Amino acid sequence: MKMIAKHVVKPLLSAATLLCVATAANARADWVNELSPYIGADAQMRQMSWPQDGGGNLYQKNNVQGTVFGGIGINRYVGVEAGYSVTPFQESTRNILPGTIVFGNPASTTPLNTALMTFQSKWQVKDWHIDILGYLPVSEEHHFDLVGGVGFAKTTIFQTTNLISNAAIASPASLFNRTFTAKKGMLRLTAGVQHMVSECYGVRVLVNWVNTSKFNYLTSQENIAGTTTGQWVLTRIKDSWAYGIGAFVKF
Repeated sequence: MKMIAKHVVKPLLSAATLLCVATAANARADWVNELSPYIGADAQMRQMSWPQDGGGNLYQKNNVQGTVFGGIGINRYVGVEAGYSVTPFQESTRNILPGTIVFGNPASTTPLNTALMTFQSKWQVKDWHIDILGYLPVSEEHHFDLVGGVGFAKTTIFQTTNLISNAAIASPASLFNRTFTAKKGMLRLTAGVQHMVSECYGVRVLVNWVNTSKFNYLTSQENIAGTTTGQWVLTRIKDSWAYGIGAFVKF
C-alpha cells in the first residue's frame, strides 16, 4: 500500500489536480454569473503513519474522520470550498521490548532489563481547510465530473503516550509520560469524481493528500523511561491520506 501510494496514487492525484485546475483556468469568463453555493459532509478513513522509531511502534495509523464543508461553484468548471475535518481519539496499547527505539531513544537503559514495557497511546487530528477545485465533465449525459484541487490546511495534531507498566522500574515517578500538540499550515491536494443525482443533490468520492510531514523534527525535552536525565525526543510524522465518500446539496 505504501509503494502504491508513493508511485501510483500520488502522481495520479497530482495529475488530476493539474488537469482540473487547468480546465478551470480556461473556463469562459462570462460563466462567472453561474454561482451555485452548496453544503455537505464526507465520511473518510484517514491514514497517517510514523517511522518505526518515531511513533510507528506505538500508534495505529488508520482512523475514521468526519468532514463538513461548504462551497460555491463559480461556474461549470471551478469552485472554492472550505471545510473542517476531525478524527476521534485513536487509542492503542502496545508491549515494547527493552532497547526498542521510542521517539529516537531506547525505551529503557536499565542493565539486564528483560521485562516487557506497556505503552498506552492516542492521537487525534483536526484541520480547517480551503481548496480551489476544478471540475472536468466526463459524461454530460450522466452528470459525472472528475474533481481536482489544491488548497491550504491549518492542521492540529495531538499525541499522548504513557508508560503504564514496567516491572524493571521500582519508582512510578520514573515512568514515561509524554504529550505533544502542534499546529501548522500545509499544502493539501484533492482528486476524485462526483455525480449529480438530481439538479440539487450530488455524491462524490475523493482522495485528499496533506503534507503532514512538515511536522517532522519538532522536539521536546522529556524523561525517557528507565533514565533519570532529560533527553531530546524526536517527533516525525509522514504525509497523510484521507479516502472518503460524501454527499452535498446545492442551493
